[in-house]
Amino acid sequence: MIQNIPFARKIAPTGVFFFVVALILVTGSNQSLFLSLNHLSQTLPPGVWANLTFLADGAAGIALMSVLLRNHAKMVFWAIWGAIITSTVVNLSKHGFGVARPPAVLDPELFLNIGAALKAGSFPSGHTTSAFYVAALIASARDSKMWVAACLVGALLLGFSRIAVGVHWPMDVMAGAGLGWFLGSVVTSYAHKAPDLAFWQKLFTISICLTGSLYLFIFDPKLPYVTILQYSLASLGTGICVRAFILEAVLVLHKKAKSS
Repeated sequence: MIQNIPFARKIAPTGVFFFVVALILVTGSNQSLFLSLNHLSQTLPPGVWANLTFLADGAAGIALMSVLLRNHAKMVFWAIWGAIITSTVVNLSKHGFGVARPPAVLDPELFLNIGAALKAGSFPSGHTTSAFYVAALIASARDSKMWVAACLVGALLLGFSRIAVGVHWPMDVMAGAGLGWFLGSVVTSYAHKAPDLAFWQKLFTISICLTGSLYLFIFDPKLPYVTILQYSLASLGTGICVRAFILEAVLVLHKKAKSS
């Protein structure tokens, strides 16, 4: 696992992302860069970007975290609390900065918009924050630089999808990337040092992941093309959580049998 890496090195990508934010701000290239990247994304079918951007949704992120339950339940437990803080920071920032999204600023003829034409709360990108937060958690599961790089590239692709579907500026995406990776790295560093979970904490963790997975069955992502992925991810998360509940129940019964 990458917990042996010094924290300063672990959060190094955050500095890079915020440097890009500053660069975009100084050069005033946010709008022109958005149009260029949005046009570039049109080389792929809209269904590709719709599905990628769905994976970056917080609801999908909870289901994805269930994959870590078997071997990294302690990290998932602390990640749930970290997600609450992350969501609060993102929402306060959106209201505080009050940046309008591309559909509220640009002529709709100039770019491609897939799904709902959202207008307000652009900075930072919540989906990108979620993607990099979960990516930092998954990256910590293996002691491999290539694995960390793959997680970063995957999260960047999900972040780029927010530009491709036409609802976020590049600056929003880079800020979300920096915020998500930083907070995810803080959680993984703390979780490594935290004591093992009590039984109720394990049940709480599984319950939250199960609730998130079940919610995906009725969640309206306001995106076309994502139904198959949505129900597949909901089924995967639900199955993993049910299995985790069964294993915990068997473990408890086994301990009672041994003590009696």
